[in-house]
Amino acid sequence: MNSKTTIAIVNNERNIVTSLRMALEAEGFKVRGYADTASALALLGDPADLAFLDKTNPPLGGVELFKRLRARHRMPVIFLSAWAEELEEEHKGTDLEAEGYIPTPFSQRLVIAHVREVLRRHPPKPTIALASRRFC
Repeated sequence: MNSKTTIAIVNNERNIVTSLRMALEAEGFKVRGYADTASALALLGDPADLAFLDKTNPPLGGVELFKRLRARHRMPVIFLSAWAEELEEEHKGTDLEAEGYIPTPFSQRLVIAHVREVLRRHPPKPTIALASRRFC
């Protein structure tokens, strides 16, 4: 696991964002929290290595945010939602199939296990730092 791996949590329930942030940061991940889908549109320009979405996040909803993200990036997404099973069935085999679906309430251990499995299948792309050279 790379300590530079960034995980985005988009959820309007503060306690979910806080508890997930604490668990993920304890595992060495960098976490960005978004209270709504409007602020999470920042992910279009600055994607995370993995994102957690909820179906019912206002104002766009998690599915609409997911569609917009997929149109621009292949960022892995895990739906963390009371609607997880319905979403999985609805999107199975489509372009909108997420990398994981976790129903709420959830176990932090289960979430961490899903994160590790998804990142194993979709490893973050390394950032390449270019050194500047001066030529005479």
